[in-house]
Amino acid sequence: MEMKKDEDPSRVQVSKRYPPQVKEEILAWAREGKNWSQRAKELGIRHQSAYYWVASAHKKQFPHIKPLRKKTEKRATPIQVNSKIVKFVCGLYERNPKITLVKICKRMQEELGVTAAVSTIHKYLRGMVFARSKNPCPNYKSPENMEETRKYISALLNYIKEGKEIIWLGGLVYNLHTRKSVSRLEELHIHSLAAISSSLGFLHASFKRGLYTSDDVEAWIHEHLQSELLSNAVLVSDAFDKYSSSSKHPDRLRLAPLFTERLNPCETYWGKVTEELKSRILSGDIQIPFGGSTDENARLAYLESLISESMTTVMISNSIRRDGEGICERAVRDSLTNLAEVLQLLSGLKLEAS
Repeated sequence: MEMKKDEDPSRVQVSKRYPPQVKEEILAWAREGKNWSQRAKELGIRHQSAYYWVASAHKKQFPHIKPLRKKTEKRATPIQVNSKIVKFVCGLYERNPKITLVKICKRMQEELGVTAAVSTIHKYLRGMVFARSKNPCPNYKSPENMEETRKYISALLNYIKEGKEIIWLGGLVYNLHTRKSVSRLEELHIHSLAAISSSLGFLHASFKRGLYTSDDVEAWIHEHLQSELLSNAVLVSDAFDKYSSSSKHPDRLRLAPLFTERLNPCETYWGKVTEELKSRILSGDIQIPFGGSTDENARLAYLESLISESMTTVMISNSIRRDGEGICERAVRDSLTNLAEVLQLLSGLKLEAS
């Protein structure tokens, strides 16, 4: 190798050739997981050369192979989406009304092994009836919610000891859409309201288009509930203001923020109505009218007729029970029995939080 005239001989790097056995020794150390860099230093081998040997051997051992293109998976058609899948999707939406169709498809793939396009799920479910609670899911680890629930149970037990008639109020919001873009629109929904008494069971239930305001609730109470019953009653609802309810007659008690499905028998009643709604649609005997999922009047009229028929069916099945105990009577009994269980659950949540 010739040197340039102006170049310092001490800075010229002369290329070296190492024996093959030296290279094999370095590679053997690398394969065994030993410190090949230290061994190369001991043998007087440049680190750059040893690194090149190890890196080149690694590339040869694991060559870059392009992944094979996956075959297009067979997607489910609307005909293949059976009632089991529909019930699964309905359950996802009821637990989280803000869930997107993309997340629904992912959950279907993970839990049911069914692959379906977003458009397929939307087109098939656009006429399904979904029910959701008016209030968001509460924070079960919040100390304030735990304390309010304890105060509610204590106040309710005191009212029962005084011989007061307990009247629970509760309802759901019914909607025909599952798309997030639709639910964000300022459109009307069907809002329901029911009253169940601790001694008489079912009192009244109805629904209307749009939200029940506080004035609407007051008018509903005095229109559909007997004044004699209200004279010695306590009204329980999550719609009451906990700061101003005590000044009204009859007495108001705000429902506990936690475990409302256990403490409010109206939840059981509307749950039965919702089950009847779903069974009617899943049977295929009732079809949504043309344009009913996009035209507001047609959609609401269709939904109102279904809710009315479902409420009638639930009341008929409630009146012909062989055990003599109706759905609402059993729900009242269960809600009172659950008071002690809820207190135990609150104690467990408090221990977890601490």
